Amino acid sequence: MSRKAAAWTAGAMLVTGLIGGGAAGSSGSASDISDLNADNAQISTQLEAAEERAEAAATEAEEALAAASDTELVANDLQDQIDELTEAIEAEQQKTADATNEAADALQQAEDAAAIIAERDARIGELEAAVAAAPVAQPEQAAPPVETSVYFKNCSEARAAGAAPVRVGDPGYGSHLDRDGDGVGCE
Repeated sequence: MSRKAAAWTAGAMLVTGLIGGGAAGSSGSASDISDLNADNAQISTQLEAAEERAEAAATEAEEALAAASDTELVANDLQDQIDELTEAIEAEQQKTADATNEAADALQQAEDAAAIIAERDARIGELEAAVAAAPVAQPEQAAPPVETSVYFKNCSEARAAGAAPVRVGDPGYGSHLDRDGDGVGCE
């Protein structure tokens, strides 16, 4: 009940009591008035106590409402964090699945490469065995170089033999054919 309503009720009861007492007889005694005043004081005290309890209850209700609002905010923040963590976990699970698939592909490629290497090793073994079984041909020995010593008495002989000009190191070169000593004779 609101404070105004309680005050109106108490006042109405007081007026009713006064009117009822006056109607019963105007010869109301002082003790009747005294009883009414005592009742009025008691009702006022009860009214004040009820008002204080109502105010306390209203304050408690406001505090509870504020606490509930704070709790709701905290709950919303926690739910947001849970949602973010759930998304992060799902992303990590997808990365793990992708990495597992890539690892499986790499393992398959490694197994395929190992099979190819094994085939090549087998083929190399076959070829080496075939080479070992084949008769070894002896290389032909080159004929020993024939020493031919060429000597030109003069540049006319060298020209006639088609050897002119004769350079140092060429067969038939001699210092007697090189007049200027530059290493080229019969120039």
